[in-house]
Amino acid sequence: MCGVYGGKQGDKGKCLYKSKFPDQSVSMGTLGRDTLQFTTTSDNGKMRVPMIAFGCGTHNAGGGFGDEYSGILGLGPGETSLVRQIGSSQFSFCIGSLIINDPYSHLIIGDGATIEGNPTPFEIYQDSYYVKLDGISIGDKQLAIDRKVITNSVTFDLRTPTTYLPKGAYEVLSAEVTRLNQGKLELVDMVSDRLCFLGHVSEDVKYFPDVRIQFSEGACLALPPESLFDQTFGDAFCMTIESSEKDLTIIGFFAMQNYNVGFDLVEKQMYLEYVECEIA
Repeated sequence: MCGVYGGKQGDKGKCLYKSKFPDQSVSMGTLGRDTLQFTTTSDNGKMRVPMIAFGCGTHNAGGGFGDEYSGILGLGPGETSLVRQIGSSQFSFCIGSLIINDPYSHLIIGDGATIEGNPTPFEIYQDSYYVKLDGISIGDKQLAIDRKVITNSVTFDLRTPTTYLPKGAYEVLSAEVTRLNQGKLELVDMVSDRLCFLGHVSEDVKYFPDVRIQFSEGACLALPPESLFDQTFGDAFCMTIESSEKDLTIIGFFAMQNYNVGFDLVEKQMYLEYVECEIA
């Protein structure tokens, strides 16, 4: 397993690893193994799985880490992910409202996973799942985004708060958001590479039209104002979408609020369903 982590043997037989993630976050440390205990969905019983490998990070840096995070849980198709180590063919997670810190947010691995909603096919590349971006709309308006920047390189990343779009797509989206708020809100330059306004999300943009990120075969994420904007400062808020340095599109967890996301690893389908996590 040490080699799978890209690690090398250190002192006293320890495996020293270094992992890099799609958002350029990096974790370095020592590989360990332990028995993990899970609650079963069928009867709320307990199941213990021995010899699960994990990284004990001693140096963690990048957007995927912060004071409020205790680590990264891998759900990808690679051998190091928890899903692969357990041997499951499906999993789902539901992200509730971040404003109220929804206690019903959850992750389900195995037969109890919620595989419902609108499907879109995914491909596997470099230990990540990728779907195809079809377009972006605001309200009833389909944005005129150059098809050259509509790519297959779209991944969902629970480590990343913000969503990253290719520069060409982001510029069209941010221009339309700015136009819709023109004469109503004052632009402020407070966060590099993010569109920010003076005001409060709960008051000043509560009627802003949903932004819909569309994927192949009809699946989409609808971002209401509380998902599209974040009250970054006391008197200013910023869009939770910014420009990517590469052509890669990363969907962050702000955009996934109030969605159940299910992965069928056999059929290679990802499912999106707008739902209250308490009933998902």
